[in-house]
Amino acid sequence: MNRNLPRTIAYFDFVVAASLVAWGLFLATAPLHPPPGDSHGGLMAVFPGLLLILLAAVTYGSGKLLLRQNIWGWLLQAFVVACIGLLAVMLSAS
Repeated sequence: MNRNLPRTIAYFDFVVAASLVAWGLFLATAPLHPPPGDSHGGLMAVFPGLLLILLAAVTYGSGKLLLRQNIWGWLLQAFVVACIGLLAVMLSAS
């Protein structure tokens, strides 16, 4: 087994969680920088931004917990992080 596998999974877990936090903070601060023509003044993006920050915390916390387990925990965490990352990319593309 590769000894760098847990470190690599932890790195990608951190990258996904950090990108979700950045995206969530951008949405949560939308009232400070509303897009032109937004009749709500950016207020409709605050709640989804806070949910993204919560999702990032859950992703990072579960990653820390599962990386302390055996190889199956590592693989489960890699699958979860990949799914959350793909979900974030698909939602940002729509």
